[in-house]
Amino acid sequence: MSLTPPDDLSDADATRCLSTSPRTSTTAPRAKPQSYPSPPRVFSRITRFLHSPSVAERDLAVRVSHCQYYSREITRALKLCERQRRRYSYNPATCTLRLYSMVSPVHQSISEFVSEMSGQMVRADWLDRAELMRLNTGQRRSKLLTANYRRLCDTHKPPAWEKDPDACFNYKEKPGFPSRTRVVFELGFSESYVDLVNDAHQWLLKSLHVQLVVLIKFTEDKAACLHQKKAREKEINELVWQFGNEHARQRLEESDPAFAARGVAEKQADEQSLRTGQKRKHRQHDDVSDMSLYEAVESSVTIEDWVGPLDVFMEFWRLHDGEPEVDGSRMQILPAPDADTKPAIRITDLIASPIGPDDREWVFDIAAYRTTLEGSLRELATWRALDYCRPGKDKHEAEDDDLFKTEFSSDREDHETDGEADPCTPLSGNASGDAILEGTRRSKRLKRDVTLDE
Repeated sequence: MSLTPPDDLSDADATRCLSTSPRTSTTAPRAKPQSYPSPPRVFSRITRFLHSPSVAERDLAVRVSHCQYYSREITRALKLCERQRRRYSYNPATCTLRLYSMVSPVHQSISEFVSEMSGQMVRADWLDRAELMRLNTGQRRSKLLTANYRRLCDTHKPPAWEKDPDACFNYKEKPGFPSRTRVVFELGFSESYVDLVNDAHQWLLKSLHVQLVVLIKFTEDKAACLHQKKAREKEINELVWQFGNEHARQRLEESDPAFAARGVAEKQADEQSLRTGQKRKHRQHDDVSDMSLYEAVESSVTIEDWVGPLDVFMEFWRLHDGEPEVDGSRMQILPAPDADTKPAIRITDLIASPIGPDDREWVFDIAAYRTTLEGSLRELATWRALDYCRPGKDKHEAEDDDLFKTEFSSDREDHETDGEADPCTPLSGNASGDAILEGTRRSKRLKRDVTLDE
């Protein structure tokens, strides 16, 4: 089956992702020792990352040698990640330790929809009762084969590669044995299409049971979102004044004389209340942990002020003659087309040996997923509005030296190679090596990369 490279892939990327299977052995050269920060510094940076706001759309990527990965300090840091249920991964092929941010609303949309889909299958009597008892949608870590991995040093056995999907269908073939992941859903918001294609290859080639990988790629027009914010500056400033913390309101007073006057008037009113013996009135929603604050912002935000126009498409990937390929054509989700396509999940995708008829198919309802996504986008807009209205003061973030570089990965979609490219190419944490250890996760995420300068 021939494939046409998508617009967001260069010729080199298209050749690498669509024609070449990522099963080649790793040949990455060893990085120079001076390119690695010390384990104590890595521990300090990780602990600061874990205390950052949960709404921050950021990841942390640090260069760590294979031997350093087993050090006492980094082992302690990863235990802290597990306590917070933060997903992490280590790629020994590129010596990159990556910590993922908290689950994002956009990624939650697919897990929510898959759960709804499972319930619909039950209500429609599409599954045999015996099949129903063995099928589940719980997120499950899967071990992927690492036969082609070549160790980078002789000190330790390389860690196994374990991978978590954004959502999945699992089936228990035999009583008393664990469920096996059969259908995987991978959603990319800040991840590049190249990264998603690589995920599909790894699932289909290195998992013994996965039959179908559904890729959903989001592209946000951030320039249009910025233009919208400038056009609605007055309304956004009012939102900040109403729900912002002291730091945000002070910033607003310094930039706008009208809000400075309102701030003076509020202080004078407070002083007058104190002189008359009245208790000082605390501002409404002054506590960021107050659920009423979240709900008030949620009902007040305009989604277009905080989330740019989205282009969203979906692809079904299956094995054809032993090679991963797109099954059918690319399907548009947003903007909504005139007529939605009707991709189908086969019963044999879910169950190796169905008890009932083996020609059953369940249509993935794109229109229904679009409706689920609308609620997730409002939640994402609320996250971003809260982050803007109630900024923190992370003095440590500004103290990072030249070993750490902070950026949003959605603004730059680089990807790791298998070691065959220029060793000075910046890393973005793509799981392209043949051995990655992934820790507990909540989900994939909107990203910030903190990478080492080579």
